[in-house]
Amino acid sequence: MKKFISRILIFTFPVILIWLGTEIMLRKVDYAVSKKAVYFENHKSEIKILALGSSHFERGINPMFLDWPTLNLGNSGQRINENYDLYKHFIKQLPQLELVIVELSYDWLERDKSLTPAIIDHENLIYYDTNTFDRRVMPWDYSLYLSDSDYYSKILLDKLKGKTESGYNSFGFDTLRYFGYYQSVGYKNEKIEDQEIFVQNAEDSAQFQKNVQVFKNLIKDCRNRGISVLIFNTPNHFRYNELRDPEIVSRRDSLENALLSEFAGLKILDLENNTDFTAKYFYNADHLNPKGAEKATRILNEYISEHFSMTK
Repeated sequence: MKKFISRILIFTFPVILIWLGTEIMLRKVDYAVSKKAVYFENHKSEIKILALGSSHFERGINPMFLDWPTLNLGNSGQRINENYDLYKHFIKQLPQLELVIVELSYDWLERDKSLTPAIIDHENLIYYDTNTFDRRVMPWDYSLYLSDSDYYSKILLDKLKGKTESGYNSFGFDTLRYFGYYQSVGYKNEKIEDQEIFVQNAEDSAQFQKNVQVFKNLIKDCRNRGISVLIFNTPNHFRYNELRDPEIVSRRDSLENALLSEFAGLKILDLENNTDFTAKYFYNADHLNPKGAEKATRILNEYISEHFSMTK
């Protein structure tokens, strides 16, 4: 028995050392979430705006172009549920918060937990100290590498090759993320093929009703604290809008109208169908590139200035 245990230890000890070394290397790389965590720690006493959303906010709102200190927690694949968990964690530490901006894009409220990438929950735990797993935290949840080994293996290889360029500004916004499908076709509409436009159409009416309640709970909690709420939807390329499921669009639009009726004074800024955003502003069909994000954020900034009594 002792020999058996010794053999296991001999085998596992090097593996553990390699894993620890990998985690240490990965923690030295800049990510959007790590930059946002640093921004929060440095500015939590002065942050006025909190943005909650998915990759549409991650790539569509650059706080550099807002007149008020803003923490944008938007992350790829992050649902209203994870965002609400983050809100409950951060709200206690943001004494100057005046406005919460929240997404209500196309099929966002139709999504269940299976559509949340594992990497999201690991990042939220590691960098924000927030459990969004919908379960008890396990020791391996603190591992970046185990959340998405393919993704982090590529990052490690790039680091070993010296490819360490980071486009993240102090707000955690990626200022270099231009090269997507739309740039590859020269931003020409006639070259954009429908098969390259990913519309998930995550239709789930039962989950929608559950998520609506979470969304309303967020609004209610904000109001109880005297915090204003703005629903904001970033632009889509016109062809993406044409390929959406009309039933999902109708359900979302009906909800917007219902929310306006239920919560007096609630504001909505919806840029999904804004035709001023031509192909040159997009990374892909439903995500802006940095140029598009600047344009959208400037519009957002003007809207906030006109509709909310924000303190500087």
